[in-house]
Formats: sequence, C-alpha cells, structure tokens
Amino acid sequence: PLLITQKQFEIMNAKSRKNLFVAIAVSLTAVSCSLGGKDYAMTSDESITKVKELVKANVDTETNKVYRIEWTEDEGNRKLENVLTQIEVDYLGNDDYEYELTINYRDGEFVAEKPEKGSAVYDSYKYSTAIDIDGLKAEDIRGNVEKAGELVAAQEDGAQYEFQSVGKYVLYISPVPKKHEDKWEKWSDEYKNDYRQLQHNFDLNFVKKGEQSEVKGHRVWTNYYSISFETSKNGEIVIEQ
Repeated sequence: PLLITQKQFEIMNAKSRKNLFVAIAVSLTAVSCSLGGKDYAMTSDESITKVKELVKANVDTETNKVYRIEWTEDEGNRKLENVLTQIEVDYLGNDDYEYELTINYRDGEFVAEKPEKGSAVYDSYKYSTAIDIDGLKAEDIRGNVEKAGELVAAQEDGAQYEFQSVGKYVLYISPVPKKHEDKWEKWSDEYKNDYRQLQHNFDLNFVKKGEQSEVKGHRVWTNYYSISFETSKNGEIVIEQ
C-alpha cells in the first residue's frame, strides 16, 4: 500500500506568490493497493449522493441541525488518488449540545463511529440554520472546483501546475451563539444572513508539470502543491487568505 512517512512544507516563490503554493514532499511505496470496495471520486455524483445518504442515515435531521459537513480524500495509503475516505459531520441537538460524527471508509465499507458530545452548550439550536442536505448538488460543487482551477491557471506561473485531487471539501453554516438569543429578534436580516449563508471551503492538490518523482529505496518521493479556497460574502470562490 501507499504510505506517507513525512511532510515537508515550503512556500514556493514567496515574494510574488505568498501562501499560494505549498510544496509537500510525500513518501510513497511504488505499488498502490485497493481498499477492496467501490471507490468514490471526491466530487462525483455518486460521491455526493453517498455523503448525503450517510449523513441522513446517521443523523436524525428532524431533531438535530447539521451545520458542518467535511469529506476528505485519504491522508495515508492513497493520498492524491482523489478517493472519498472520511466524512465528518457536526450538528446541534435540540438539547443545544454539539455533536461530532465521523464516518470512515474501511475495507470497502463506510463505518460510522459513535458521535462525540460536546462538554458544554455554546450555540442555539432554536435560531441556528441547518444545511439543506437534500439541496446539495454535485454539479454546483464541481463548478466551484472548476472555478478554483481557473484561479490557479490565472496566476503568473499557474500553467506549470496540473490538478491532481480534492484534498477536502467543507460545507458550513455558522451556528448562532447562545449568548445572542436575546438579541436575535432585534437584528436586521442583513446581520442574520451571516448565520444563514452556506460557506464552501476546500483544498485542491496539484502537481508541477515535468517535476519527476524521486526514488529512494523502496519508496517514491512525490511533491504536490496544496491550495485552499473559500466562498466570499457574495458567494464567489476566492483563494483563502
């Protein structure tokens, strides 16, 4: 199987491109291995359908409000293969406590762990907005990834880089803090929208064209370059600062 043994971070061309391309050296064995089940590409129709299906199967959305969903590619033996491997779900219970659910892809199946309950109440279930899980569309998510790729291509040396994988994709709506409950009804819709807008944050991994992997013993060292993106207040995809 592939095995990441070390990561080294280095800002590339920091003077003109500060914090854009981060070089990460990855040590991989030369032979890949299969997880033994069906693979789901990170932003494919099947993958988004599977994410929605697993969230709804493991969280009662009638009594809980999901405010954050993150799905990631493998960080170990299949890094850069763009395969959905883990899903994390944060939600508010009607008891105002926060819960975190982790679902891992193991031996060809997605396995949900027992949700972890927060130790204290910080946010308001009553006023917080839940993510519309049924309304999530794979084509919208892929569109965001495509726009991000265009941003990279538009950079001074962007043509040197080739898309490799989606490292992670996060959907998030800020919960309303418990301390704001008594002010909520007095706030303007403009202010309330800060707690109603669905935010997208994601990392894309690139390889540099012509950059060769280096063989060291039984491992192959490969550089990849990770860039983070987010949605602005007007919903546009921008490079995360």
